[in-house]
Amino acid sequence: RMREELERLKAEKSEIQNNNIKFEKVVEKQYKVGDTVSFGRYPQDEDGGVKPIEWTVMKTEKNKMLLFSKYVLDAQQYNEKFEEVTWETSDIRRWLNSDFYTTAFNDIEQRKIADILVRTENNPEYGTAGGNDTEDKVFLLSVEEAESLFMNDGKRRGKPTQYAKKAGIFTLEGYSPWWLRSPGSSRSDCAAIVHSRGWVHKDGFYVYFSVGGVRPALWLNL
Repeated sequence: RMREELERLKAEKSEIQNNNIKFEKVVEKQYKVGDTVSFGRYPQDEDGGVKPIEWTVMKTEKNKMLLFSKYVLDAQQYNEKFEEVTWETSDIRRWLNSDFYTTAFNDIEQRKIADILVRTENNPEYGTAGGNDTEDKVFLLSVEEAESLFMNDGKRRGKPTQYAKKAGIFTLEGYSPWWLRSPGSSRSDCAAIVHSRGWVHKDGFYVYFSVGGVRPALWLNL
């Protein structure tokens, strides 16, 4: 048993070292908008099998780049309770910056993720209050970002992983809706989404709906 345990620990150490080497190559390479980056790991198979997370480079700046998940990674409620809520007070914000953050990224990767001041504007159609600014490592896109960062609805559509499907995410024609951090319609118990067909749905879903998908975003320091 002792020998088996030592072999297991050696295998885990080897995997961590390989992941760190891959990560060092990520931060050394010069990326451009539209490139795909593998960074972190998260369950993606139906049986919970863990795979590298694929991200799309959405913006680049001098010393960092904005990464956005290529796939819908999970199904989560925006907020567990049916109540008025903002991005600042939402359960999904806490989940992204705790459970997801610690599950998806090792210590070295965590140190490379930037702390970002996140502003959530009022709903552009209904005026629903976006709430206070926050400081986050992982976040959801806003209505404005979802509209400006993609060329068309087709580019905005999100394919769910098998893991997200098993978690109960709604799927239409092979695509799923995904949450935005922006508030929804005239009530603050709704949050905006991107529809399965790719258009930005400013009315949104009720926050307790569990069929909405999660496509995280983060700024990676280079």
